[in-house]
Amino acid sequence: MLTLSRTKRLDWPRMLANIRKQGMSLQQVADHIGVTREGLGNWTAEEAIGEPAFWTGAAMIELWCERTGLAWTDLPTRTVTLSVSAVLRQTA
Repeated sequence: MLTLSRTKRLDWPRMLANIRKQGMSLQQVADHIGVTREGLGNWTAEEAIGEPAFWTGAAMIELWCERTGLAWTDLPTRTVTLSVSAVLRQTA
């Protein structure tokens, strides 16, 4: 029997919400991290399961730390259940 695993991921939607609470618009966030507003939405929508490219994610983390005054060790996370295909890729 195949067991789906649960793993922690950064909570990109919550990070964006925290940044926006500090007064930045979606367009300002997108411009700051070097993506389009639509691109930002691809991995910050509540139902999104994607992750940003490494440098884009790093820029978002840096902006979140700067705007919230918190350290990267305080980044919001969420627990997700990996899909069957993701589990199979990990065990291959």
